[in-house]
Amino acid sequence: MESIKSDNYKANVCEEPCKMESIVSDKYKIKAFVESRIGGRDENQDSYAYSDTSIGFLAVVCDGMGGMNGGKTASSLAVETIVNFVLNTEEQASLEVVLSKAIAEANNTIINCAQNNPELRGMGTTVTALLFNEDAVYVAHVGDSRIYQIRNNRRIFRTDDHSMVFELVKKKVITEEQARLSSQSNIITRALGIQKDVIVDTQVLNYRKNDRFILCTDGFHSVMSEKEFISIIGKNGDINIILDNLSEKIDNRGKSKGGGHDNLTAFMIEAEQSSPTEDKRRKQRYITYIASAVIALLISIILLFNSKTEKENGNPINNQEQTTSNSSDDNNGSSKSESVENDMNTKMSTNNK
Repeated sequence: MESIKSDNYKANVCEEPCKMESIVSDKYKIKAFVESRIGGRDENQDSYAYSDTSIGFLAVVCDGMGGMNGGKTASSLAVETIVNFVLNTEEQASLEVVLSKAIAEANNTIINCAQNNPELRGMGTTVTALLFNEDAVYVAHVGDSRIYQIRNNRRIFRTDDHSMVFELVKKKVITEEQARLSSQSNIITRALGIQKDVIVDTQVLNYRKNDRFILCTDGFHSVMSEKEFISIIGKNGDINIILDNLSEKIDNRGKSKGGGHDNLTAFMIEAEQSSPTEDKRRKQRYITYIASAVIALLISIILLFNSKTEKENGNPINNQEQTTSNSSDDNNGSSKSESVENDMNTKMSTNNK
């Protein structure tokens, strides 16, 4: 391995069942833990790496594939190449581009290694990479390993699998649960080491304090339904305990079905502060809410005042109609009185005659 210019650089490929590792960043306000288990396989072909860099805290998780140690070699080469690229980059481009170029470099490294070692031809790996800094979280992935963003026990973001069954999900031919349970769920449409040009999906994410980010292989996320997975990974509590308990649960489910289950690796990061953009958005939403409430209150006061004024002063139109009606009644009364008086005078005159 080349020398790495970082005090906390770590790349790991588990030979045996691995214990959880606690990770400390000297530059960025996060809590982080990673756990990788061999599952029911003879070797662990998952790899992970992490490091503080000048542009953010970098975490990488890869799931290798290929016989004759090919999967282990591919995933190990990928995590080391990506971390080294980011540590030594002088790119002035966006951080999404930096991650994409780092992954492209890993892809070329794997292809070149396979060409020089015939026994490793056909090896490949998925990749998930996350770069956390004060401004935002930058994510990139290829394959069916996933990245989740969880907030208040809800999924805020998740990468889309590059797999045959997930293409059917996007076309609404099958549901996600049907895809998870399909016998063809492990057929992926993108991976490193397969073709010279690789398409990398990237995303920029704002975050709030206590948001959680999980990078995980399919051996970790595909064992249970999405609903159950989110309910466990998002529950309140210390993330190291949550991660360890979930890893144990997944491992035990595999053992209860006869073993032979896939390697499982998960990297969990919890933000200890909010990104500035998210803070700005929350403040703007709060100001908008207060302004709307004040406007609604003013409208209510105005309507109430108008209603009260009308009751006190009465309705001018109704008053005018009432006055007209009363005048008419008075005139009618006067006419009737005059008529009665005339009749009486007539009768008296007749009697005198």
